[in-house]
Amino acid sequence: MASPDSIARSVPFRRLVGFLTGAVALCGMSFANDVSTSFEFPMSGNSFELGQSPRRVFFDGAPTAIAGNLDLYVTGFYGWLASPGVVMTMTFETPAGALEFFARAEDSQTQGLVELFDANGNLVDTIVPESTQFTKIVRPVGAPPIGQVRIQNVGTSGLISVEDVSYCAAPWGPDLGSNFCGPAIPNSTGQAGVMRATGSTFVQAQNVTLRAEQLPSNEFGFFLTSASQGFVQGPGGSQGNLCLGGSIGRFNAPGQILNTGPMGAMELKIDLDQIPTPNGMTSVLAGETWNFQAWTRDTVAGASTSNLTEGLELSFL
Repeated sequence: MASPDSIARSVPFRRLVGFLTGAVALCGMSFANDVSTSFEFPMSGNSFELGQSPRRVFFDGAPTAIAGNLDLYVTGFYGWLASPGVVMTMTFETPAGALEFFARAEDSQTQGLVELFDANGNLVDTIVPESTQFTKIVRPVGAPPIGQVRIQNVGTSGLISVEDVSYCAAPWGPDLGSNFCGPAIPNSTGQAGVMRATGSTFVQAQNVTLRAEQLPSNEFGFFLTSASQGFVQGPGGSQGNLCLGGSIGRFNAPGQILNTGPMGAMELKIDLDQIPTPNGMTSVLAGETWNFQAWTRDTVAGASTSNLTEGLELSFL
């Protein structure tokens, strides 16, 4: 059953409709439509992308094709088609703040499954496409953003057709992961530094921004990372606690040493293919968990020192 955040309803078969107009209505005045497609192009491979960074959509699992069955088209004569046993995914570089698309099973013997996942990879909705007409699937503005849509043909015959996708990037960033080792030791502001991340935990999206807040103002700092958690009290004379263990990498390359500014915050969009370790750079792989923390300089009672935030754990998909 669809959740209250989604609308899934069947609509009669239609062709050559102005779905772009529908996309504008979908997004409303809050933000512009970023990708609209009826798949009217042949693709040579099973992976392609549409849109411009940072609002691209990555399509994987099957090419666009001519089905040869007029009932499998909403607009035009191409569709994104899943054969039996095929899993297709739409992954959003920036999570979808609004989304609309159509899905249909070719006949009563064809079994399809549409699953919607949020930016942390949590399943938020499951929809079974109908076989007598297209099912229109809508995530309206205001619903929790979607990081990936997974369409499966779980049957042994027929095609699952996906048509007329309209997508609007979320203007806000959902918080990712879970915090640990907190609260941190308060810094000179009297507050404990906090760690956040926004974007998407899907590796293909390549969109993770780390943010540390409640820090001393106008101080230098950088982010740390490790595949392991740990605990070291006051490392190197710091006022704070190190929450990472194992091989700890520092985001201290040119452009990565940051200043907290007057607001006492710093943020960094990280490259998931360039994660620092003591032995060089490595890439994040789906299924891995990485931990992050922020270190900053600080001044207490006129003496120079440093402090650290709480930790943040991100599990990648």
